[in-house]
Amino acid sequence: MAAGSVRRDDAQQGAAFTTPSGNITCWLERAKTDDGDPEAGCSIDARSWSAPPSDCQLAYGGLIAVTGDEAARFLCIGDIPSCFVPTLDQPNACHGPSGLWWHRTGDPTRGTGQSAVAVLSYGTSVRIGPVECTSASSGVSCENHDTGRGFTLSRERYTLTPAT
Repeated sequence: MAAGSVRRDDAQQGAAFTTPSGNITCWLERAKTDDGDPEAGCSIDARSWSAPPSDCQLAYGGLIAVTGDEAARFLCIGDIPSCFVPTLDQPNACHGPSGLWWHRTGDPTRGTGQSAVAVLSYGTSVRIGPVECTSASSGVSCENHDTGRGFTLSRERYTLTPAT
């Protein structure tokens, strides 16, 4: 897929990818909640910033998501299951037959076997329903186009839009 293109697949229920550096991994879902709200979220491994203060007693600060018409936010979660990001070998390990895996023959991957994840090339976007994420060498931006809410995430900074 050429840089600067948008991969749109409205037949899919969701998508998952990592950046070429492997530092940021994201997911998009058409209907994450019982209300059918779409969601886009990303986790980041290495970062030079700290998340805002929280009373969260679980894992906090490395995951940001935007769901439905809510403002983008940091997630407060327990242990991330090993199937949090589907792999090529087990594309629906956590999500059953919902189709939460995005990968086509010839797409680049990072890792092998159980740890292989689709790579979204810099300058390329993936869109599922109203949620879209764009991979860039400067980080990842995700937005719900129905609400204009989203976030940008990089090693150096994060931004929640509109600002909360």
